[in-house]
Amino acid sequence: GLARVSSLEAALRDLRGVRNTDSLVSLQDVVDDEGELTVEVLFPSLPDPPDAAELAAGKARATEDPLFAWRLANPAGGATTLRVTLSQEHARDDAKRRAFMDAARGVLAEHRSAAQRLTLTGMPVLRAQYTEMIQADTGVLIPIAFALVIALIFAAFPRFGHVLAAVAT
Repeated sequence: GLARVSSLEAALRDLRGVRNTDSLVSLQDVVDDEGELTVEVLFPSLPDPPDAAELAAGKARATEDPLFAWRLANPAGGATTLRVTLSQEHARDDAKRRAFMDAARGVLAEHRSAAQRLTLTGMPVLRAQYTEMIQADTGVLIPIAFALVIALIFAAFPRFGHVLAAVAT
């Protein structure tokens, strides 16, 4: 429940390059308090477990309020989002994005349970995964392309010396 979300958020917040995190347990909401605007979290009693009334009110705000529904939690209440914002320095740099993604994968692995599915997504993650796929494909496709070019040169010039000269240049 909320304790797991809080623990996961704290672990992600501690990763290098993380500027900010938002989740059910930390997102602040602007509310009208008898004519005054105040800022409060959805579950004010945390880190102590919320009582049933506070839990129901927080769940209702997270799933029914247009500011939060589908962004913070789905209306059925079966899923939630934990948003991590990277620093500009980390978001721009491929190596730093990949380092964050590797570290975040480690955090998710530590917090994984059979009852919940954790998914790492977002533009920095997609860009890092795209870079990983390109590098993996390059490691496979370049040797294959090289072997095909050598085979074509050998088919056109069936003398070993010609193939060797072509490869050397």
